Amino acid sequence: MEEVALQETWIHLPPALVPAAGALLVAAGISLMVWSDLLVDLLIIVLGVLAIILGMGFIAGGYFMGRAGIHQILLFIAGLASILIGILVFLKRDLVFDLIIYLGAVIAILGGLFLLFIGGLLSVHGWGRRVFLGGGAGLLLSGIALLLFPDLVTRILLAAGGAVIAGAGCGILLFALIRRREIKHPV
Repeated sequence: MEEVALQETWIHLPPALVPAAGALLVAAGISLMVWSDLLVDLLIIVLGVLAIILGMGFIAGGYFMGRAGIHQILLFIAGLASILIGILVFLKRDLVFDLIIYLGAVIAILGGLFLLFIGGLLSVHGWGRRVFLGGGAGLLLSGIALLLFPDLVTRILLAAGGAVIAGAGCGILLFALIRRREIKHPV
């Protein structure tokens, strides 16, 4: 008969923490699928507030560094730019959202082209090369689709993200349910 030795770790979590995290992820994923427009607007507002706070921090840092005799003009410029971006978020939310979408599309296209280039240069054949080429093609096509149909692709990406988050929460809940069963120790 084979003997099983169980090891303990120093990490002790409350028993309700894992199911609570799973339930929170399920709620967050469903919320993202149902109220995506509201959550995107809220996220953009939070980013605007953070930009203003960051800008004030840059300006304060420039002031204190100036008192210490260090050249501070770049911190003042960064602070003013950050505050202006934060104010722009409050005045023109749609413009900022469009800029984020198009920046994401450009990054996806460039990343896809880079992966296709690397995949074309690889001397390895088989699944390694196919991963690079497939990932590059997927990124390139999604970036082009995001440029051509920004509203539709954004809604699809948000719904898919919500589904993935809710699925992860369901997986955690399943894991917590399985772990609840008592482990029988061989004696």
